[in-house]
Amino acid sequence: MSDPSSRLPLEDLAAAAERRAGEVDAALLGPRLAEALAHDMAGKVAYTLDFAFAPVGGIAISGTIHAELEALCQRCLEPFRLQLTVPVRLIVPPDEIDAEAPAGWEFSAPDMRPSLIELIEEELLLALPLVPRHPPGVCHPPGDAP
Repeated sequence: MSDPSSRLPLEDLAAAAERRAGEVDAALLGPRLAEALAHDMAGKVAYTLDFAFAPVGGIAISGTIHAELEALCQRCLEPFRLQLTVPVRLIVPPDEIDAEAPAGWEFSAPDMRPSLIELIEEELLLALPLVPRHPPGVCHPPGDAP
């Protein structure tokens, strides 16, 4: 597999209707994700991404990203394992597009030419809960009796 930090050749991937699948080390993901989690990045992130030409123009990227990341619970302020399964349904449009995104799909910026790492990081950032916390009943805020 090529370097996950190099730019994806979107047109070539779409022309070949290619599928990329694998794992990346969470530590390779950018600092924005670590800051959002308020914790160091550790673990693996699995992905399966399919590339094709979109019927409305541009390049369609679809698939799934699975991650188990360490987050800081905003209720008890203790770290916990946050499991995310993120469906990816993204269209990188050509410079100009007059169509609307099909239902269930999103348009990216027209000039988006991400690396695999940037694409995964962006999708995980968008999927993070606004306030990460343990499931109810698992933790107790400081000062509460257990």
